[in-house]
Amino acid sequence: MNDTDPGTCPTLRLLVICADEGLSAALSEALAASFAVPVDLAPSCTRAAQLLALHGACYPVAVVALELPDAAEGEAIDLVTRAGIATIALTEVIDESVYQRIAFRPVVDYVDVTQPGAVLTIEQVLRRTLRNAERHVLLVDGSESFADYQAGLLRDQRLTVTVAHSRASALEALRCAPEICLVVVDNVLADGDGVAFCAELRGRHETGSFAILGISGAQDPFVAVRFLKAGADDILRKPFLVEEFASRVNGCLDRLDTVTQVRNQANRDYLTGLYNRRYLFEAGHGLFENARRDNLDLAVAVIDIDHFKRINDIYGHDVGDVALIAMAKVLAASFRTTDLVARLGGEEFCVLAVNPQAALVLMERLRSQAEAFEIPIPGSSELLRLTISIGLCTPLGSSLEAMIKSADEALYRAKLGGRNRVEVVR
Repeated sequence: MNDTDPGTCPTLRLLVICADEGLSAALSEALAASFAVPVDLAPSCTRAAQLLALHGACYPVAVVALELPDAAEGEAIDLVTRAGIATIALTEVIDESVYQRIAFRPVVDYVDVTQPGAVLTIEQVLRRTLRNAERHVLLVDGSESFADYQAGLLRDQRLTVTVAHSRASALEALRCAPEICLVVVDNVLADGDGVAFCAELRGRHETGSFAILGISGAQDPFVAVRFLKAGADDILRKPFLVEEFASRVNGCLDRLDTVTQVRNQANRDYLTGLYNRRYLFEAGHGLFENARRDNLDLAVAVIDIDHFKRINDIYGHDVGDVALIAMAKVLAASFRTTDLVARLGGEEFCVLAVNPQAALVLMERLRSQAEAFEIPIPGSSELLRLTISIGLCTPLGSSLEAMIKSADEALYRAKLGGRNRVEVVR
Protein backbone atom coordinates (compact mmCIF):
# COMPACT_ATOMS: atom_id res chain seq x y z
CA MET A 1 0.00 0.00 0.00
CA ASN A 2 1.50 3.32 -1.06
CA ASP A 3 1.46 6.36 1.18
CA THR A 4 -0.55 9.27 -0.14
CA ASP A 5 -1.38 12.78 0.96
CA PRO A 6 -4.68 12.50 2.90
CA GLY A 7 -5.71 15.87 1.48
CA THR A 8 -5.75 14.59 -2.09
CA CYS A 9 -7.39 11.56 -3.63
CA PRO A 10 -5.87 9.92 -6.72
CA THR A 11 -8.56 7.23 -6.68
CA LEU A 12 -11.71 6.49 -4.72
CA ARG A 13 -11.53 3.73 -2.12
CA LEU A 14 -13.88 2.09 0.36
CA LEU A 15 -13.08 1.40 4.02
CA VAL A 16 -14.38 -1.56 6.05
CA ILE A 17 -13.65 -1.46 9.79
CA CYS A 18 -14.60 -4.83 11.25
CA ALA A 19 -12.89 -7.45 13.43
CA ASP A 20 -14.85 -10.38 11.98
CA GLU A 21 -12.47 -11.82 9.37
CA GLY A 22 -15.16 -13.77 7.53
CA LEU A 23 -17.50 -10.80 7.23
CA SER A 24 -14.64 -8.49 6.25
CA ALA A 25 -13.54 -10.87 3.50
CA ALA A 26 -17.10 -11.23 2.19
CA LEU A 27 -17.59 -7.46 2.17
CA SER A 28 -14.23 -6.85 0.51
CA GLU A 29 -15.03 -9.27 -2.30
CA ALA A 30 -18.60 -8.03 -2.83
CA LEU A 31 -17.82 -4.31 -2.70
CA ALA A 32 -14.73 -4.56 -4.91
CA ALA A 33 -16.77 -6.44 -7.52
CA SER A 34 -19.75 -4.07 -7.37
CA PHE A 35 -17.95 -0.72 -7.25
CA ALA A 36 -14.63 -1.54 -8.97
CA VAL A 37 -12.58 0.36 -6.37
CA PRO A 38 -9.97 -0.75 -3.81
CA VAL A 39 -11.42 -1.87 -0.47
CA ASP A 40 -9.24 -1.34 2.61
CA LEU A 41 -9.81 -3.54 5.68
CA ALA A 42 -9.18 -2.47 9.27
CA PRO A 43 -9.71 -5.03 12.08
CA SER A 44 -9.27 -2.39 14.79
CA CYS A 45 -9.82 1.28 15.51
CA THR A 46 -6.06 1.75 15.65
CA ARG A 47 -5.61 0.39 12.13
CA ALA A 48 -8.56 2.48 10.94
CA ALA A 49 -6.85 5.64 12.20
CA GLN A 50 -3.71 4.69 10.27
CA LEU A 51 -5.69 4.14 7.06
CA LEU A 52 -7.51 7.44 7.50
CA ALA A 53 -4.17 9.20 7.84
CA LEU A 54 -3.04 7.60 4.58
CA HIS A 55 -6.19 7.76 2.45
CA GLY A 56 -8.69 9.91 4.33
CA ALA A 57 -9.79 11.99 1.36
CA CYS A 58 -10.32 8.90 -0.78
CA TYR A 59 -13.13 7.39 1.31
CA PRO A 60 -16.61 8.67 0.42
CA VAL A 61 -18.17 5.95 2.59
CA ALA A 62 -16.99 3.64 5.37
CA VAL A 63 -18.60 0.49 6.78
CA VAL A 64 -17.88 0.43 10.53
CA ALA A 65 -18.62 -2.14 13.25
CA LEU A 66 -20.12 -0.69 16.41
CA GLU A 67 -17.86 -2.84 18.60
CA LEU A 68 -14.15 -3.52 18.02
CA PRO A 69 -11.48 -5.07 20.28
CA ASP A 70 -10.01 -1.63 21.01
CA ALA A 71 -13.22 0.40 20.65
CA ALA A 72 -16.20 -1.26 22.33
CA GLU A 73 -18.43 1.82 22.58
CA GLY A 74 -18.55 2.95 18.97
CA GLU A 75 -15.39 5.05 19.05
CA ALA A 76 -14.52 3.91 15.51
CA ILE A 77 -17.80 5.39 14.27
CA ASP A 78 -16.90 8.69 15.93
CA LEU A 79 -13.44 8.56 14.37
CA VAL A 80 -14.88 8.16 10.87
CA THR A 81 -17.75 10.63 11.16
CA ARG A 82 -15.38 13.29 12.53
CA ALA A 83 -13.41 12.87 9.30
CA GLY A 84 -16.55 13.80 7.36
CA ILE A 85 -16.99 10.33 5.88
CA ALA A 86 -20.45 8.84 5.39
CA THR A 87 -20.76 5.92 7.80
CA ILE A 88 -22.76 2.69 7.68
CA ALA A 89 -22.76 1.07 11.13
CA LEU A 90 -22.68 -2.70 11.69
CA THR A 91 -24.13 -4.44 14.74
CA GLU A 92 -24.84 -8.02 15.77
CA VAL A 93 -27.96 -7.14 17.72
CA ILE A 94 -30.59 -4.42 17.58
CA ASP A 95 -32.11 -3.52 20.94
CA GLU A 96 -32.80 -0.29 22.79
CA SER A 97 -29.25 0.07 24.14
CA VAL A 98 -27.71 -0.45 20.71
CA TYR A 99 -30.25 1.93 19.20
CA GLN A 100 -29.30 4.62 21.71
CA ARG A 101 -25.61 4.16 20.85
CA ILE A 102 -26.17 4.42 17.10
CA ALA A 103 -29.23 6.58 16.49
CA PHE A 104 -27.74 9.74 17.95
CA ARG A 105 -24.58 9.49 15.91
CA PRO A 106 -24.60 10.99 12.38
CA VAL A 107 -24.60 7.63 10.58
CA VAL A 108 -26.28 6.98 7.25
CA ASP A 109 -27.85 3.71 8.42
CA TYR A 110 -27.14 0.62 10.50
CA VAL A 111 -27.30 -3.05 9.50
CA ASP A 112 -27.78 -6.20 11.60
CA VAL A 113 -25.02 -8.45 10.26
CA THR A 114 -26.65 -11.59 11.71
CA GLN A 115 -29.57 -11.29 9.30
CA PRO A 116 -29.59 -13.30 6.03
CA GLY A 117 -28.45 -11.19 3.11
CA ALA A 118 -26.59 -8.69 5.31
CA VAL A 119 -23.77 -8.25 2.78
CA LEU A 120 -26.26 -7.46 0.02
CA THR A 121 -28.06 -5.01 2.32
CA ILE A 122 -24.78 -3.24 3.08
CA GLU A 123 -24.01 -3.04 -0.63
CA GLN A 124 -27.45 -1.52 -1.31
CA VAL A 125 -27.08 1.07 1.46
CA LEU A 126 -23.63 1.98 0.18
CA ARG A 127 -24.91 2.38 -3.37
CA ARG A 128 -27.75 4.57 -2.11
CA THR A 129 -25.30 6.71 -0.14
CA LEU A 130 -23.12 7.31 -3.19
CA ARG A 131 -26.25 8.14 -5.19
CA ASN A 132 -27.41 10.62 -2.55
CA ALA A 133 -24.16 12.56 -2.84
CA GLU A 134 -25.40 13.68 -6.27
CA ARG A 135 -28.94 14.57 -5.07
CA HIS A 136 -30.34 17.98 -4.18
CA VAL A 137 -33.25 18.31 -1.73
CA LEU A 138 -35.40 21.36 -1.01
CA LEU A 139 -36.63 21.57 2.59
CA VAL A 140 -39.57 23.94 3.18
CA ASP A 141 -40.59 24.58 6.79
CA GLY A 142 -41.93 27.65 8.57
CA SER A 143 -39.99 26.79 11.75
CA GLU A 144 -36.33 27.74 11.50
CA SER A 145 -35.27 25.50 14.39
CA PHE A 146 -37.05 22.39 13.10
CA ALA A 147 -35.87 23.11 9.56
CA ASP A 148 -32.29 23.17 10.84
CA TYR A 149 -32.85 19.83 12.58
CA GLN A 150 -34.27 18.19 9.45
CA ALA A 151 -31.54 19.68 7.27
CA GLY A 152 -28.96 18.01 9.51
CA LEU A 153 -30.69 14.65 9.11
CA LEU A 154 -30.76 15.07 5.33
CA ARG A 155 -27.07 15.96 5.26
CA ASP A 156 -26.35 12.84 7.32
CA GLN A 157 -27.80 10.99 4.31
CA ARG A 158 -25.21 12.82 2.19
CA LEU A 159 -27.85 14.89 0.40
CA THR A 160 -27.29 18.48 -0.68
CA VAL A 161 -29.92 20.61 1.07
CA THR A 162 -31.47 23.99 0.34
CA VAL A 163 -33.70 25.38 3.11
CA ALA A 164 -36.68 27.68 2.54
CA HIS A 165 -39.19 28.92 5.11
CA SER A 166 -41.83 30.34 2.79
CA ARG A 167 -43.66 29.53 -0.42
CA ALA A 168 -41.99 32.45 -2.21
CA SER A 169 -38.44 31.47 -1.25
CA ALA A 170 -39.15 27.82 -2.11
CA LEU A 171 -40.34 28.72 -5.61
CA GLU A 172 -37.24 30.84 -6.11
CA ALA A 173 -35.04 27.94 -4.95
CA LEU A 174 -36.69 25.62 -7.48
CA ARG A 175 -36.18 28.20 -10.22
CA CYS A 176 -32.48 28.54 -9.39
CA ALA A 177 -31.86 24.79 -8.90
CA PRO A 178 -33.88 22.77 -11.45
CA GLU A 179 -31.91 19.65 -10.45
CA ILE A 180 -33.81 19.43 -7.12
CA CYS A 181 -35.27 15.92 -6.95
CA LEU A 182 -37.11 15.94 -3.62
CA VAL A 183 -39.16 18.59 -1.83
CA VAL A 184 -39.73 18.00 1.89
CA VAL A 185 -42.55 20.36 2.88
CA ASP A 186 -44.10 20.99 6.29
CA ASN A 187 -47.79 21.73 6.65
CA VAL A 188 -47.00 25.11 8.26
CA LEU A 189 -45.05 27.64 6.17
CA ALA A 190 -44.11 31.22 6.97
CA ASP A 191 -46.54 32.52 4.34
CA GLY A 192 -49.10 29.80 3.83
CA ASP A 193 -50.23 26.22 3.95
CA GLY A 194 -47.98 23.29 3.02
CA VAL A 195 -50.80 21.25 1.47
CA ALA A 196 -51.76 24.13 -0.82
CA PHE A 197 -48.11 24.60 -1.75
CA CYS A 198 -47.84 20.88 -2.56
CA ALA A 199 -50.83 21.17 -4.91
CA GLU A 200 -49.30 24.28 -6.49
CA LEU A 201 -46.03 22.45 -7.16
CA ARG A 202 -47.85 19.59 -8.86
CA GLY A 203 -49.70 22.13 -11.01
CA ARG A 204 -46.54 24.00 -11.97
CA HIS A 205 -44.18 21.09 -12.61
CA GLU A 206 -44.43 17.96 -14.69
CA THR A 207 -45.26 14.81 -12.74
CA GLY A 208 -42.04 12.93 -12.05
CA SER A 209 -39.87 16.07 -12.00
CA PHE A 210 -39.33 15.59 -8.28
CA ALA A 211 -40.80 13.71 -5.33
CA ILE A 212 -42.68 15.41 -2.48
CA LEU A 213 -42.62 14.30 1.17
CA GLY A 214 -45.20 16.02 3.36
CA ILE A 215 -44.49 16.61 7.06
CA SER A 216 -47.26 17.36 9.55
CA GLY A 217 -47.47 17.90 13.28
CA ALA A 218 -51.22 18.39 13.18
CA GLN A 219 -53.37 16.12 15.32
CA ASP A 220 -55.99 15.98 12.58
CA PRO A 221 -55.33 12.72 10.66
CA PHE A 222 -57.10 14.17 7.63
CA VAL A 223 -54.07 16.42 7.00
CA ALA A 224 -52.21 13.32 5.76
CA VAL A 225 -55.05 12.57 3.34
CA ARG A 226 -55.02 16.17 2.11
CA PHE A 227 -51.27 15.99 1.48
CA LEU A 228 -51.61 12.77 -0.53
CA LYS A 229 -54.58 14.14 -2.50
CA ALA A 230 -52.52 17.25 -3.26
CA GLY A 231 -49.83 15.13 -4.90
CA ALA A 232 -47.39 14.21 -2.13
CA ASP A 233 -45.59 10.91 -2.65
CA ASP A 234 -45.52 10.17 1.08
CA ILE A 235 -46.43 11.74 4.41
CA LEU A 236 -44.65 11.67 7.79
CA ARG A 237 -46.17 12.81 11.07
CA LYS A 238 -44.23 14.56 13.83
CA PRO A 239 -42.69 13.54 16.14
CA PHE A 240 -40.76 10.93 14.21
CA LEU A 241 -37.74 8.69 14.71
CA VAL A 242 -34.56 9.58 12.85
CA GLU A 243 -34.53 6.29 10.97
CA GLU A 244 -38.18 6.68 9.96
CA PHE A 245 -37.40 10.08 8.47
CA ALA A 246 -34.40 8.64 6.60
CA SER A 247 -36.46 5.69 5.39
CA ARG A 248 -39.24 7.92 4.05
CA VAL A 249 -36.77 10.23 2.32
CA ASN A 250 -34.87 7.39 0.67
CA GLY A 251 -38.13 5.64 -0.22
CA CYS A 252 -39.28 8.74 -2.11
CA LEU A 253 -35.96 8.89 -3.95
CA ASP A 254 -36.09 5.17 -4.80
CA ARG A 255 -39.58 5.55 -6.28
CA LEU A 256 -38.47 8.60 -8.23
CA ASP A 257 -35.59 6.54 -9.65
CA THR A 258 -38.07 3.90 -10.81
CA VAL A 259 -40.30 6.49 -12.46
CA THR A 260 -37.28 8.13 -14.11
CA GLN A 261 -36.03 4.80 -15.42
CA VAL A 262 -39.41 3.94 -16.95
CA ARG A 263 -39.77 7.42 -18.44
CA ASN A 264 -36.27 7.29 -19.90
CA GLN A 265 -37.09 4.02 -21.60
CA ALA A 266 -40.08 5.73 -23.21
CA ASN A 267 -38.52 9.15 -23.85
CA ARG A 268 -34.90 8.42 -24.76
CA ASP A 269 -33.41 7.34 -28.06
CA TYR A 270 -32.00 3.84 -27.55
CA LEU A 271 -28.77 4.52 -29.49
CA THR A 272 -27.68 8.01 -28.47
CA GLY A 273 -29.37 8.44 -25.09
CA LEU A 274 -30.78 11.80 -26.19
CA TYR A 275 -34.49 12.52 -26.00
CA ASN A 276 -36.46 10.96 -28.85
CA ARG A 277 -38.79 12.57 -31.38
CA ARG A 278 -41.93 11.81 -29.36
CA TYR A 279 -40.58 13.51 -26.24
CA LEU A 280 -39.30 16.46 -28.28
CA PHE A 281 -42.84 17.36 -29.30
CA GLU A 282 -44.37 16.42 -25.94
CA ALA A 283 -42.03 18.58 -23.85
CA GLY A 284 -41.36 21.07 -26.64
CA HIS A 285 -44.98 22.18 -26.71
CA GLY A 286 -44.66 23.09 -23.02
CA LEU A 287 -41.53 25.16 -23.68
CA PHE A 288 -43.23 26.87 -26.61
CA GLU A 289 -46.39 27.70 -24.64
CA ASN A 290 -44.31 29.07 -21.74
CA ALA A 291 -42.39 31.29 -24.15
CA ARG A 292 -45.59 32.55 -25.78
CA ARG A 293 -47.36 33.15 -22.44
CA ASP A 294 -44.43 35.06 -20.91
CA ASN A 295 -43.55 36.87 -24.17
CA LEU A 296 -40.14 35.19 -24.33
CA ASP A 297 -38.06 34.07 -27.27
CA LEU A 298 -37.20 30.49 -28.13
CA ALA A 299 -34.53 29.17 -30.48
CA VAL A 300 -35.10 26.03 -32.54
CA ALA A 301 -32.19 24.40 -34.37
CA VAL A 302 -32.25 21.41 -36.71
CA ILE A 303 -28.83 19.79 -37.10
CA ASP A 304 -27.79 17.24 -39.71
CA ILE A 305 -24.55 15.29 -40.18
CA ASP A 306 -23.22 16.02 -43.66
CA HIS A 307 -22.81 13.11 -46.10
CA PHE A 308 -23.97 10.62 -43.48
CA LYS A 309 -25.11 8.13 -46.14
CA ARG A 310 -21.56 8.13 -47.50
CA ILE A 311 -20.22 7.24 -44.03
CA ASN A 312 -22.59 4.26 -43.87
CA ASP A 313 -21.77 3.18 -47.43
CA ILE A 314 -17.99 3.35 -46.98
CA TYR A 315 -17.53 2.20 -43.38
CA GLY A 316 -20.75 0.36 -42.59
CA HIS A 317 -23.66 1.07 -40.27
CA ASP A 318 -21.66 0.21 -37.15
CA VAL A 319 -19.34 3.14 -37.82
CA GLY A 320 -22.37 5.26 -38.66
CA ASP A 321 -23.72 4.45 -35.20
CA VAL A 322 -20.37 5.45 -33.66
CA ALA A 323 -20.64 8.80 -35.46
CA LEU A 324 -24.19 9.34 -34.19
CA ILE A 325 -23.18 8.53 -30.61
CA ALA A 326 -20.18 10.87 -30.82
CA MET A 327 -22.35 13.66 -32.20
CA ALA A 328 -24.89 13.11 -29.44
CA LYS A 329 -22.16 13.46 -26.79
CA VAL A 330 -21.03 16.77 -28.31
CA LEU A 331 -24.63 18.01 -28.33
CA ALA A 332 -25.33 16.92 -24.76
CA ALA A 333 -22.18 18.67 -23.52
CA SER A 334 -22.90 21.87 -25.44
CA PHE A 335 -26.27 22.83 -23.97
CA ARG A 336 -27.77 23.48 -20.55
CA THR A 337 -30.18 21.23 -18.70
CA THR A 338 -32.92 23.79 -19.37
CA ASP A 339 -32.48 23.25 -23.13
CA LEU A 340 -34.03 20.29 -24.91
CA VAL A 341 -31.74 18.19 -27.12
CA ALA A 342 -33.29 15.36 -29.14
CA ARG A 343 -32.67 13.01 -32.03
CA LEU A 344 -35.30 13.68 -34.68
CA GLY A 345 -34.42 10.54 -36.60
CA GLY A 346 -31.61 9.20 -38.76
CA GLU A 347 -28.71 11.64 -38.69
CA GLU A 348 -30.91 14.62 -37.77
CA PHE A 349 -31.03 16.27 -34.35
CA CYS A 350 -33.07 19.12 -32.87
CA VAL A 351 -32.34 21.61 -30.09
CA LEU A 352 -34.83 23.89 -28.33
CA ALA A 353 -32.85 26.58 -26.50
CA VAL A 354 -34.35 29.07 -24.07
CA ASN A 355 -31.59 31.65 -24.61
CA PRO A 356 -31.97 32.58 -28.29
CA GLN A 357 -29.75 35.67 -27.95
CA ALA A 358 -26.73 33.37 -27.66
CA ALA A 359 -28.07 30.71 -30.03
CA LEU A 360 -26.10 31.73 -33.13
CA VAL A 361 -22.84 31.84 -31.18
CA LEU A 362 -23.59 28.42 -29.68
CA MET A 363 -24.44 26.91 -33.07
CA GLU A 364 -21.28 28.25 -34.68
CA ARG A 365 -19.28 26.84 -31.79
CA LEU A 366 -21.06 23.50 -32.18
CA ARG A 367 -20.35 23.44 -35.91
CA SER A 368 -16.68 24.20 -35.23
CA GLN A 369 -16.44 21.49 -32.56
CA ALA A 370 -17.95 18.90 -34.89
CA GLU A 371 -15.53 19.84 -37.67
CA ALA A 372 -12.54 19.42 -35.32
CA PHE A 373 -13.80 16.16 -33.85
CA GLU A 374 -11.87 12.97 -34.67
CA ILE A 375 -13.79 9.72 -34.20
CA PRO A 376 -11.83 6.46 -33.84
CA ILE A 377 -13.04 3.78 -36.23
CA PRO A 378 -13.29 0.40 -34.45
CA GLY A 379 -10.69 -2.05 -35.73
CA SER A 380 -8.82 0.62 -37.70
CA SER A 381 -6.14 3.22 -37.11
CA GLU A 382 -8.09 5.61 -39.33
CA LEU A 383 -9.97 8.52 -37.76
CA LEU A 384 -13.37 9.62 -39.03
CA ARG A 385 -13.97 13.33 -39.49
CA LEU A 386 -17.35 14.85 -40.14
CA THR A 387 -19.12 18.17 -40.52
CA ILE A 388 -22.62 19.31 -39.72
CA SER A 389 -25.11 21.76 -41.20
CA ILE A 390 -27.51 23.70 -38.99
CA GLY A 391 -30.78 25.51 -39.61
CA LEU A 392 -31.65 27.98 -36.84
CA CYS A 393 -35.01 29.66 -36.21
CA THR A 394 -35.07 32.38 -33.53
CA PRO A 395 -38.31 34.36 -34.04
CA LEU A 396 -41.15 32.84 -32.04
CA GLY A 397 -43.46 31.31 -34.61
CA SER A 398 -47.14 30.43 -34.62
CA SER A 399 -46.42 26.93 -33.30
CA LEU A 400 -43.56 24.62 -32.41
CA GLU A 401 -44.17 22.66 -35.62
CA ALA A 402 -43.93 25.89 -37.64
CA MET A 403 -40.61 26.79 -36.01
CA ILE A 404 -39.16 23.32 -36.65
CA LYS A 405 -40.33 23.55 -40.27
CA SER A 406 -38.63 26.95 -40.66
CA ALA A 407 -35.42 25.61 -39.11
CA ASP A 408 -35.58 22.60 -41.43
CA GLU A 409 -35.93 24.90 -44.45
CA ALA A 410 -32.92 26.88 -43.22
CA LEU A 411 -31.03 23.59 -42.92
CA TYR A 412 -31.88 22.83 -46.56
CA ARG A 413 -30.42 26.22 -47.55
CA ALA A 414 -27.27 25.42 -45.56
CA LYS A 415 -26.92 22.18 -47.53
CA LEU A 416 -27.39 24.01 -50.83
CA GLY A 417 -24.86 26.62 -49.72
CA GLY A 418 -22.09 24.05 -49.43
CA ARG A 419 -22.74 22.34 -46.06
CA ASN A 420 -20.69 22.81 -42.86
CA ARG A 421 -22.50 26.05 -42.10
CA VAL A 422 -25.26 27.66 -40.04
CA GLU A 423 -28.24 29.21 -41.82
CA VAL A 424 -30.53 31.47 -39.78
CA VAL A 425 -34.24 32.30 -40.13
CA ARG A 426 -34.72 35.95 -39.23
